[in-house]
Amino acid sequence: MAILSSILPSNDKDFQTTIGLLITRDGVVVSQFSKKNAAIDKSSAVQLPEDTFNADLDILEKPDNLKYAIKSAIQSAGLKRVSKVHLGLPATLLRLVDMPKMDNNALSVSLPNEAERFKAFENTDAVVDFKALDLNQQSNSEMTVLLAASREDTFNEIIQILKTLKIKPVSVSLEPLETLRGMAATGVLDSLIQQLDQNTLWGIVFADHNMARFMVWQSETLVELREISMPSAPLNSNTPDMLVIDDLADEMLRTAKKEKPAIWLTINLSNEIQKHLTERLQCPVTSVPYGNAVNIHTAIPLAGIGLAMRSIVNFPFSLNLVNGLNKRSEQATQDTTTSAALQDKASESPQWLIPAGLTSLASAGALCFVLYLMTMMTANELPGLTTDVSQLNVELTALKVQENELRQQLKIDAALKEQIYSTKAKNNAFLKLTNTLTGFTPKDLWLQTITVDNALKFAGKALSHKSIIYFAKRFDEAAVTETVLVDTIEEDRLGVHRVYNFEVSGKLHWDTATVRDAFVNNTETEAELDTAVTFSPDNEAEAMTDDLGV
Repeated sequence: MAILSSILPSNDKDFQTTIGLLITRDGVVVSQFSKKNAAIDKSSAVQLPEDTFNADLDILEKPDNLKYAIKSAIQSAGLKRVSKVHLGLPATLLRLVDMPKMDNNALSVSLPNEAERFKAFENTDAVVDFKALDLNQQSNSEMTVLLAASREDTFNEIIQILKTLKIKPVSVSLEPLETLRGMAATGVLDSLIQQLDQNTLWGIVFADHNMARFMVWQSETLVELREISMPSAPLNSNTPDMLVIDDLADEMLRTAKKEKPAIWLTINLSNEIQKHLTERLQCPVTSVPYGNAVNIHTAIPLAGIGLAMRSIVNFPFSLNLVNGLNKRSEQATQDTTTSAALQDKASESPQWLIPAGLTSLASAGALCFVLYLMTMMTANELPGLTTDVSQLNVELTALKVQENELRQQLKIDAALKEQIYSTKAKNNAFLKLTNTLTGFTPKDLWLQTITVDNALKFAGKALSHKSIIYFAKRFDEAAVTETVLVDTIEEDRLGVHRVYNFEVSGKLHWDTATVRDAFVNNTETEAELDTAVTFSPDNEAEAMTDDLGV
């Protein structure tokens, strides 16, 4: 892929802008590519205060800091008016996902749900884009998908900031992928592939805050992608801890599996760490080089170059989160249209209800008139009675006191009954949970702890991360649970075997309505309900873990 070798055809003139705006957790980079000079002729980088982003969850906590940095970067770059940009964001989630074979429309519905299982999307939705890969060519039932995702709340806040600055993002992509496009734009990727055999592997390591991403490529084909939690401060140290180096090298080897890349390129790793990794892996480990085709006046990341040249230089993974957001908007529009149609349907109420209501009102009026006539006739027949008004007031007060006492007793009875329903519903849920665990737990996954409190938590080990995802997905679909998320997945060793420690959390669904119906309609026998009442979740969980060999 030579520099400027392919111009992307597009009917959208907006997409042809040559200005890139890169927003990272550390700073803002603005760059403009000049087709005339074939160079980045205007660029600027402005650092963000440390508290602008919550680095763990990509949450934008100080929007004003970001707005000021964008304005400063544009002014420092000497750009008079910026109305359209290619926007780059940190990657909240970037990984390969194995899915059942389906078309793109089905994937656009399924993949946001897949992304939102991860804790990184807590309290928000995921804006996603994807690209199906040909890594499962021999499989008729599965496909591998490159999934890119960003937090929707952060995404919307950034779009709102740009809107106030009168800037339109014509594309939105993620920083790691734009770094690779920058390599292609500066000729580094071409040079690397020409030096290596087409079948030779090469790797790249991205270190960003508390996340490390490992990719293995064969020519321009992505072979493997992994991301793990790893503190980035030790990775930039000039006097690195050898334990950190060994851990990093092990993760690189695990990503490459049995194959050995001819070279590893790195982003944000110190020279000392690269030197030790070269000795440990017995292959070159070096920073991503900059090509000679781009004249850079200000040191900016390769991702900034890739964004400025997005409409000019092609790359195999041209993902665009704007597409994912548009698909979600289209789905929401369809849902709104369906809801409106249902309301219109409901408004077409049967016409016979109107005359029936009028007839009922007329009948009630006639009955009241008859009762009034009977009262008047009775009053005329009875002799006049002298009534002690004070005595009636006393009796009326006593009756009101009794009424209040009865109302309080009814509230107490209702509360007791609701507590019984709730207790029986919880015990039913516990009972169904054990049955669900028996049916949904894969053979290569075992549980070590089960906590049932306000939240439902599982912790254990598995031989495959796919089994963990399967376990969480099945539980999320079960009637007894809701909002099931994968909190953590960490690789570990059990003897000579590699295992994955995991934590999964969710909520038990207390279906009190079903239990209440059972009492009223006798749809469930009292014996079955009593079985639920005597169930002990602690004993059952302990027995279950014994069966799993924990």
